Amino acid sequence: MRGASRESLAQLLQELKPKLEGPGAAETGEQLLDAVSVLDSSAPLRRSLADTAVAAEAKTSLLDGLFGSRLGAEALGVLQAVAAKRWASAQEFVSGAEHLAVTALASAAREAGRLADTEAQLFGFGATVTGSHELQRAFASHDAPATAKRELAHSLVAGKVSPEAAILIGQAAAHPRGRRVTQALEDYAGIVASLQSREVAEVTVAAALSAEQEQQLAARLAGVFGRELVLNVSVDPGVLGGVRVRVGDEVIDDTVAGRLTAVRRKIAG
Repeated sequence: MRGASRESLAQLLQELKPKLEGPGAAETGEQLLDAVSVLDSSAPLRRSLADTAVAAEAKTSLLDGLFGSRLGAEALGVLQAVAAKRWASAQEFVSGAEHLAVTALASAAREAGRLADTEAQLFGFGATVTGSHELQRAFASHDAPATAKRELAHSLVAGKVSPEAAILIGQAAAHPRGRRVTQALEDYAGIVASLQSREVAEVTVAAALSAEQEQQLAARLAGVFGRELVLNVSVDPGVLGGVRVRVGDEVIDDTVAGRLTAVRRKIAG
């Protein structure tokens, strides 16, 4: 997110804590994700709601008309608060609402004592998709409806993950919002990790790491970034060797493929 959006999101996370962490947090989060899906499907709608030239009263009226009968009071209140803030783009407005939805579900998982499990299950399903070309094709298909993708995801995790993870996995499968399903899951897991005061490092290597190698890498990255990081390791033979690390907007690319690309650019320049 860009400056204005980051500031608005930080304000909302503080202002809406009672709604995002209350006893109905799971329901609020799930309803917000439903609203996010609607907003993501309509460019004119999200542009109107993100437009600073549109009066707050008009936005409230529009949201009441669209969602008043579909959302509970808490979820509708959150959505109205999001629309009242300043966002760098219409897409970042929707991303802000999505972030709050995931935060509410993560808060519910934390209250139930299953936050760490939920985080691990999101990463685990992402790894399952990464390891299956068939699943990648199924979730990327433009011919399959969103409901079919959600049902497929739920059929794979039914009874195996927390209720919160199941909702988030279904959302990532059905409405990834232009991302790969695995990227949506990584984004969700990052939000879940933030509730544990931890950050996620997305690590890409050419071959699987041993447990000892992961521990050594985690220690080195903690030294570089000055804080403990949760490693989400994915294998991509295309990097040829070395390691690529992404923490938020920061990227360290020490892969063979990355070095070759840099050399080609120098030659071309």
